[in-house]
Amino acid sequence: MEPTQSLKDYVSDKLDKLDGRFHHVEGVDARLEVLKQDQIFEITIHAESTVFHIKKSHSDLYASIDTCLDTLHKQVDKHHKKTN
Repeated sequence: MEPTQSLKDYVSDKLDKLDGRFHHVEGVDARLEVLKQDQIFEITIHAESTVFHIKKSHSDLYASIDTCLDTLHKQVDKHHKKTN
């Protein structure tokens, strides 16, 4: 699926909130997919010698993006607690 500019901006704004959470980000890969009724958002972040990977689906694409990034925030918090 080719994302619209509004989707790109929405994801970019959400990812900007994570900007201060990492010292070094090597790469970010975000993918959008539509399978029948499911809108799937998948993200992989290579940061601080750790890979964070989340894939969520929902009938609404914006909801799958929000759910995915909420899970990412939780994983990042858990990682920081474990390493500190």
